[in-house]
Amino acid sequence: MFVLEILDKAKHDRDLFISQNDVLTRYLHVYANQDVKRNLAKVYVAVKEDQVDGKKKKIYGYFSLSAYSLYCYELPDNNDRGEYKQIPAILLGRLAIQKEQTELYGY
Repeated sequence: MFVLEILDKAKHDRDLFISQNDVLTRYLHVYANQDVKRNLAKVYVAVKEDQVDGKKKKIYGYFSLSAYSLYCYELPDNNDRGEYKQIPAILLGRLAIQKEQTELYGY
C-alpha cells in the first residue's frame, strides 16, 4: 500500500525516480525542493508504507500543490460571489508516477 508524505530530501530518494515525461522527472530532481523552500508549492510523494526505516524511501509518484486565486469574472455567472473580486483555489502544478508503475498498470 502507498502512503503520501511531504517531500523531504533526507528521507526520499529523488534520484531513483524516472517518469515517462522528462520535464516531470527533472522537476522532482532539480526544482521541487527549491519550490518548497521558497514556499511556492508543497510537494507530496507516494511511497510504500512498509519501506525500511533508515534507508531513503523510493518515490513511486508525486504531485505539487500551490495557492492560487481566480478572478470572479473568469467564472460562470450563475453564482453570486458578493463583493469578492477573487476567490481562493488550489493549483495542482505537477503530477507524475514512476515509469515502471505506468508500464505495470498501463497508464
